[in-house]
Amino acid sequence: MTKAITLKQNAVIQHDLLNVGKIVDERLSDLNIENLVATDETIKAMKTLRADLNKELKDFEEQRKTIKNIVAKPYMELEEVYKEQVSEKYNNALSILKEKIDEHEIKLKLEKQQVVENYFNEVRDFTGHSFLKFADLNLNINLSTSIKKYREEVDEFVKRVDDDIKLISTQEHEAEILVEYKKDLNCSRAIQNVAERKAAERYEEENRKEQEHIRRINSLTRLNFEFRDFENAYMHLKHSDLYISAEDVETRSQIEFDAIVADMERRIKAKQTISVPVRVEAPQQAPQAIPEKPKMLKARFEVEGTLEQLNALKECLINNNITYKNI
Repeated sequence: MTKAITLKQNAVIQHDLLNVGKIVDERLSDLNIENLVATDETIKAMKTLRADLNKELKDFEEQRKTIKNIVAKPYMELEEVYKEQVSEKYNNALSILKEKIDEHEIKLKLEKQQVVENYFNEVRDFTGHSFLKFADLNLNINLSTSIKKYREEVDEFVKRVDDDIKLISTQEHEAEILVEYKKDLNCSRAIQNVAERKAAERYEEENRKEQEHIRRINSLTRLNFEFRDFENAYMHLKHSDLYISAEDVETRSQIEFDAIVADMERRIKAKQTISVPVRVEAPQQAPQAIPEKPKMLKARFEVEGTLEQLNALKECLINNNITYKNI
């Protein structure tokens, strides 16, 4: 290609800056600026000196800029014509070519991606992991990587997921772990998240049960009930026929327990009511109330005695129709 730009003559700049530099060194050395001390007496002279030095520097700067503008002007004119006549035309052509090449390569990439995605769908459907999406592979489809290589990556990915699912199937909370796993396909994180959640749930449930147990004991204490080991029940301190089994306290629902406590409170108030006898001439016999079937309690204990004593205890239990079993 013909050489289009040449330099006909180098710019020649005459200067005596080396000698000027020596003069500046001598002048500044004589001023001894580093050792000057700013005081009320010297501050005015120091400001005057600063103004003089600024003026001297400004004079040198104006000389330098003048030379620079003279030397740079031809180049600036050249650069403007160069951009208009050469670089912009080339850049426009290169931009068009890039656009056409990119368009074609994008088409090839999309075609390759479709081939890989179709293969992924086949493998996914064969394994039955319908929740998987092609985007989960996070593949960077390019023209240099072969389809064979992408298929191998698909196989490795689906196999890893398959192994994760098999591991999850051995866990205690399989369904919940699987829900977590489907969020980001991170098996260890899914197992850990569920384990931490279950631990938190157990803690909250145990705390809830403890608080509910305390509430129940407080409600019984308020009504003068106390726990007795032998009967394994909460017995009223004044009325021995009023009791609530420990099993009821532990296992009844909140509604059922509160109903039992309310009934006990009503029966205690009934016992505390003082009846005033009424004199009547012809008392009528009240109908006999059907006796309430006593609630069965369960007491666990261990006894120690001679053979004769143990036999006597056994006979007593049998005679009183008390069910027992060895522990």
